[in-house]
Amino acid sequence: MEAKVTRFIEEGSVPGDVTDLVEPDTLDTVVSLVLDKVPSVAVSGSEAQSLTFVYLVAELAKAESARTSLGASKLLIAHLLKTIRDTDNMLLRHQAFRAIGNLCYEHENNRKEFHEGGGVDALQQAFTRMSVAEHPEEDVGKAAFAGAVMNMMNDAKELAEDLVRAGVVSSLVWLVKHAESDIEKALSRNALLHFAEIDSALPELTKDGNAMVLLDLLEACEDEEEDIEMMQVFRKVIAVDETLPFFATEAVLERVRGLTLHARPGVSKVAAITFSVLLADDACLGLCWNDPDKRRDTLALLTSWLSDIERHDMVVAGITGVGNVCRSDANARLLGETPGLLDSIVQLLHVNLSFVQHAALGTLKNMVKLPANATAVANAKGVEALLIAVNDPQGPLQYLACSTLRSLVMTCPAATAPLLVDSADTIRRLIHLTKSETMPVQSESMRLLAALIKVPRSSAIMEPLVAEGVAAVLARMFVAEHPQCQHEATIALAILASTSETCASTIVSAAFVDVLLTRISQCETQQIRVEVLSNYVTILVQLITNAPNLRENQSKLQDIKQIAEQHLTTNPQYVALQTSLAAALQLSS
Repeated sequence: MEAKVTRFIEEGSVPGDVTDLVEPDTLDTVVSLVLDKVPSVAVSGSEAQSLTFVYLVAELAKAESARTSLGASKLLIAHLLKTIRDTDNMLLRHQAFRAIGNLCYEHENNRKEFHEGGGVDALQQAFTRMSVAEHPEEDVGKAAFAGAVMNMMNDAKELAEDLVRAGVVSSLVWLVKHAESDIEKALSRNALLHFAEIDSALPELTKDGNAMVLLDLLEACEDEEEDIEMMQVFRKVIAVDETLPFFATEAVLERVRGLTLHARPGVSKVAAITFSVLLADDACLGLCWNDPDKRRDTLALLTSWLSDIERHDMVVAGITGVGNVCRSDANARLLGETPGLLDSIVQLLHVNLSFVQHAALGTLKNMVKLPANATAVANAKGVEALLIAVNDPQGPLQYLACSTLRSLVMTCPAATAPLLVDSADTIRRLIHLTKSETMPVQSESMRLLAALIKVPRSSAIMEPLVAEGVAAVLARMFVAEHPQCQHEATIALAILASTSETCASTIVSAAFVDVLLTRISQCETQQIRVEVLSNYVTILVQLITNAPNLRENQSKLQDIKQIAEQHLTTNPQYVALQTSLAAALQLSS
């Protein structure tokens, strides 16, 4: 067997017949003999001998059982890396790439050995030699280079980060652009897209015109599996702020726009979602919106996706695009004036798909901040549609629905508030959400109920809320962690306390007086601002004045008097507050 190995290395051809050298029964023996040959080939072997030797290593490394023994030889690894780094012989370099790729295939320890042995820099130096050759497109090692990168990288994040820093991503982009054979195209594509999993590689995938290469790969998709892969790649790329400016050229945006009309639904979907997200970038939006003709075309494109109800992903792309356009009041106004647009978005809340509803809610939330848009949404039965999401079991939908309803109440209370209190079931649902374990839902539902009191300031709105227990909600909101909730609860409680005996008595029954007295007693230690303390005292005065169940509770009135004397006489700024509270207590007696 030793004679066969020696004869092949000295006289063999590449590719050559090594069948008898890679038989399972003799594999371990051949591997041992090859390892014995490493010193002589590395030090004094001819270029021809090195070629046949490296070719034999590549073939042996196809066998899983041989990889561990071969990879344990640091001298062999050093020889392979020196070969790709120093040689101008494309055949030799090709076989060395193959050997490295095969040795690293599903072998973590070998990847580590190549990494620690300088494999990253060696690969990039080898590529540089390839790319500056007189006819780099003729190099037979292009596919093997891509395979070596992919197998060496695999899921090793640290190694992948080093490959990115070394410039390997740009090298793979070059390979994709110059690939000729099917195997070159497939391997270079797969290796490049593998880097979409590495955050630091994402800007590299799009800079210097590389975004166009990704779009070429998208257009070349031939089946659903490739469509899905490209969707994952583009989702990752456009989720990073640093990558979006690389799409901000007319050529790239027109290419994306063109692909949204591609005959393959999978390709058009990826392009549409990409285009809609790119509108979140100011530079991209400017190129698609500032010119009146471009604006008309962009708006027509987005509205066409909204109407493509059978393709839900296209609908989401349309909604997302509209949401990204309406970030400014001027654009929100223009979109709101587009015939049928707001009606279409409202109707999407009736689609029984959470991702469609979520996208529609996010866009509506932005648009209803303008009074004209809020009125249009209310007239389109938007409140009724939003209540679908309020009653949905999913927290994200509940949050967005409550937030959007709050904006509607703030902007056009007359058209929206009555619709939220005309059903006891709706009020109970909103109160139920204030006990949600999801904090954003809890907070927004509380703020919505507070808004229903402090914006319309109507007894017709407040009385149904009070009857269902809103006072207890506001008492909890008053001690919430978020200062904004505390502030809004304070205002709503002050309004309720001054509205009627029933409202004031309900607040007292919610045990709120003790909560309020505790807060006032902390005015010195927590350095409560005088204007905030004034609001607390105002609520107490209104409760003393309007709530029979407090006026008749002499023990509680005595507590109020004692707290006022202890804590509202120490600071000159508090004296007026103590005086007004004392006057209310005097009247109550």
